[in-house]
Amino acid sequence: MLNNKNISLRAFEESDAETVRAWRFAPQNYDYFYEFVMPNKIQNDAWFQNTLKKTSEINFIIETKDAKPIGMIALIDIDNRSQKCEMGRVLIGEEDYRSKGLGREIIKTILDYAFNHLNMHKVYCEVFADNAAALGLYKKCGFEEDGYFKQHVYKNGEFKDIVHLSIFKN
Repeated sequence: MLNNKNISLRAFEESDAETVRAWRFAPQNYDYFYEFVMPNKIQNDAWFQNTLKKTSEINFIIETKDAKPIGMIALIDIDNRSQKCEMGRVLIGEEDYRSKGLGREIIKTILDYAFNHLNMHKVYCEVFADNAAALGLYKKCGFEEDGYFKQHVYKNGEFKDIVHLSIFKN
């Protein structure tokens, strides 16, 4: 478990599957994920079980200090040889906890883990170009734009642009 002032990050557990599905596919969140078709419970359970088995990613549940699950975040495609990974699945799923300054704390916590525990040299992420809130948050946390991928993801009947960002270990 990773602890910080207001939040903790703990590994996914099997009992988190339905909560994660509810967060990921709530109407207010779904547009920010690459998925095109909303999975049913069986498909989500299969995805979740597969995710638990992967050795190249670590998925965390974000909890308040009183152990209330409020969101998720992950390190994906962990490449120990090149010392890089993707930060993804960043979501505060409980709306009451958004816009409270927790995003920076969550990202700083996972970056500290990536750089100082996993010995990563680079952490990168992708975000829809029209997601101004996420872009602003990532830049406040030190991420810099690497590139812009035009019409990179098909979502909601249109091709959407993606911004690729990264941050390096100091």
